[in-house]
Amino acid sequence: MMSSEDRWKNHFLSCLYKRTLTFNYKETKFSNQHRWENPLTAATRSLFSEYKTLPITRMVNQKNFLKQRITKVTERLKQLREENRKMELTQIMYENLGREGPLNVKKEDFVKLIELIDEKLKAIDKRIQSLAKQEN
Repeated sequence: MMSSEDRWKNHFLSCLYKRTLTFNYKETKFSNQHRWENPLTAATRSLFSEYKTLPITRMVNQKNFLKQRITKVTERLKQLREENRKMELTQIMYENLGREGPLNVKKEDFVKLIELIDEKLKAIDKRIQSLAKQEN
């Protein structure tokens, strides 16, 4: 589905194209030379006047557009950081899985690692229960 801005652009370009094909030919009084009127000036003026009469829907200025984009990008960055953190902790968990003795984990990572292990164990329990139901 085309947005209103794309529809307006297509309309603008088609009107501009149609009007450039129907340009005016004039003879000047002061010379025998013939000249062609510039079709773009009249066409663009009329199209801009049409544009001004269009209802304003979802028009955003540059400042608001940039604010929206920045918030979207920062949210995506936050999600990616959380995903990367979870993958790092999963890697630490698997590295220290068969190890005896002290773990190679920082103090601040230890609590998050315990939460991740609990989450993995719950997922394993759910999978075991679903497989047991399928067998019956």
